Amino acid sequence: MTITAIERGLLVLRTVAAGYTTVSEVSTETGLALATTARILDTLQQAGALTRTEKRYRIGPTIIELVHAEATTLDLLGIAKPHLHALADATQETAGLAELVGDDIVHLGQVATEHDVSVRDWTGFRIGLHSGAIGMAILAHRPRAEIDRYLASPLEQYVEQSVIDPDAIRTRLDLVRDQGWLATVDEYDQGVTTVAAPVFDRSGCAIASLHVHGPTYRFPAADLLEDVANHLVERTRTISRVLGHGGTHR
Repeated sequence: MTITAIERGLLVLRTVAAGYTTVSEVSTETGLALATTARILDTLQQAGALTRTEKRYRIGPTIIELVHAEATTLDLLGIAKPHLHALADATQETAGLAELVGDDIVHLGQVATEHDVSVRDWTGFRIGLHSGAIGMAILAHRPRAEIDRYLASPLEQYVEQSVIDPDAIRTRLDLVRDQGWLATVDEYDQGVTTVAAPVFDRSGCAIASLHVHGPTYRFPAADLLEDVANHLVERTRTISRVLGHGGTHR
């Protein structure tokens, strides 16, 4: 295989990981000819780097094994970045990634759009798990004993609309488990609506959450909340698969 072929193979892998999963989508996104794209996808599938369900390709076991072999140096933001860009493009709002650190979430990064009015850059900020959709999407899928311990501790009220009642929070955590995502309005920051979904590791524990948020007066557009949520959940599933998650939650 020539260097050019290797480069094309990596380009196709990155494109599939970003959520472009059919031959035509990959061809359009990469600029490669349709026949060339189909040949590369087939070769990668035979090598186990991709799997195929009907007409759609997904990251395969060979890539997942390589990721696991380098688990100590895994770059969560690097894995998520193509998905953040895709979410920002699809929703025309800011997309971000937050990671669980102790009893808090830490914002790892975000991708913004060019609106005149947008949300602030939260990168590097640390805030409690109960603060809104971003944290509760993670908390919902933590071990039960961990949830009980967290809710038994004093909960800070960050803004007027912050929900700090343990029973109300448990109801929301049930909703996350049931539908796979959560939306909150004006709770994380005044005037901001956030939709978030959890990212799982190999053991089935939520370790991060992917989210989209924007000014409440325009986001989400009327009747588009579920579309945003479904797009978000699909991205988190892809990231979780790369991290080795097989679909069972703890």
